[in-house]
Amino acid sequence: MNKISKFLFLISACLLSFFSCKKDDTSSSNNSGNTTNSGAYVLLIENGAQSLSIGSNLNYSAVLIKSNGEVMPATGVTWTTSDQKIASISANGAINTSATGAITVNASVTVGGKTYTASVPLVISTPSVFAVAPSAIIWGLNDGPLQLEPIYFGMGSPNFSYASDKTNIASVSSSGLVSFNAIGNCEITVTASGLNGSPEIIVPVMVVGAPAVPLPVTKVVITPSTKDVFRGETIQFTAKAYNSNNVEVSTPIQWKVLEAELASINDNGLFTANQIGSVSVQAIAQGMIGQAEVVINPDTIVSVEPIYVSIAAGESQQFSAKVYKINRANKNLVEITPTPAITWEIPSFGVSIFDIGTVDNSGKVTLKQSAMPGMQTFVVAHVGNSETIEPGVGTIMVGISEPCNCGANNPTVKSISVPQSNIGLSFGSQQQIEATALDANQSPVADANIVFCSDNEAVVAVDNTGMLSATGMGSAKITICVGNIKTTVNVTVSF
Repeated sequence: MNKISKFLFLISACLLSFFSCKKDDTSSSNNSGNTTNSGAYVLLIENGAQSLSIGSNLNYSAVLIKSNGEVMPATGVTWTTSDQKIASISANGAINTSATGAITVNASVTVGGKTYTASVPLVISTPSVFAVAPSAIIWGLNDGPLQLEPIYFGMGSPNFSYASDKTNIASVSSSGLVSFNAIGNCEITVTASGLNGSPEIIVPVMVVGAPAVPLPVTKVVITPSTKDVFRGETIQFTAKAYNSNNVEVSTPIQWKVLEAELASINDNGLFTANQIGSVSVQAIAQGMIGQAEVVINPDTIVSVEPIYVSIAAGESQQFSAKVYKINRANKNLVEITPTPAITWEIPSFGVSIFDIGTVDNSGKVTLKQSAMPGMQTFVVAHVGNSETIEPGVGTIMVGISEPCNCGANNPTVKSISVPQSNIGLSFGSQQQIEATALDANQSPVADANIVFCSDNEAVVAVDNTGMLSATGMGSAKITICVGNIKTTVNVTVSF
């Protein structure tokens, strides 16, 4: 991919939302083998596979498709989710997210004494320094493989690896090519090695079979399936409809975009990009929906450093930002100097557990003492309120540590001497702390049992001899103690 297509800021209004070309949410979509679906209708969840940011909302809807292809509203639908701790759904299909994870959204409706059901995958995530398209998948068992596309722009050159938790349902190659092997649900984990913290993204996969009821159209395929453009540019989409025998059929195609505030499309499939963001394009034929994704690139982007850092609760980290103009001709980046005024924020997404830090006007982040170890939050850098400049994001993890047991007091030890109170390490390196316990005369105490502890083991680990190992990016405080006699060394890890 070119430089700009590797950039994406994953935050509420700019999450990737990619749907497979097959949206036949029928009896096989819920993978239950429930024969109550057999009959004159197929129930279809119109939203398809979805990826949302935590704290965001979405209204789900469903339709019934008759065996002759006629589409009718589905009234009296019962909505549920597979895990209400992650997301709940109201009686009218309004989803409310509260935690991260992959779930399914389920719909059922009874018509003429028969119950019809459908399910679609939904992943709830927080912003990340990279993205994957598609971010959620519904795919036909016999529709061939699908290529996953990691999207990243920033410092470093990450290597992406892929793993499926159920290879019997969907397997994935080392290059991200997904093969669909059996009806069912699974998750594919994409890891960006080489980026600080080796961040991961989960892509939920639902493999479906043919509808329980023969339909005139069982799938719609859009070309191209993904595309990245600049604001103001256009794309010509085409679509083909297929029946249950995988034979193309001639039928009218209806075009629409789900994010009408970002883009438009005419009756012939000509797409126009109006604002930056991620847009889902739908082609609808006799109730069946095919969907493609368009990433509308900004003219200017903000890059935040560090991209990822681990900070102990109560500690601080200084972030910086640079602004780059994108050359439309070659898609290279040129830094804008002097740097425009930056506005910093830490979004909480309306969820209290993410409200773990503050940031000042200079980009200095301070975590709260109550921040839970292992939690993540994000610092965002904006240039004013411009809708044409993509904000930058840095990921922050709360440091993980164990309680420091300094042992029993040694009455002879009055102080501890270390040669440096501040140490800078490069990622992956080691350094020995030379600590000496001293008596009242400043002479070494031979039998002192010196203890070493790190308050952020995700950044710096320390063994019982005082050997430091730089395991991540960020800062850590090393406590060196004998009973109640203590001193500290501040360690910063960078590339």
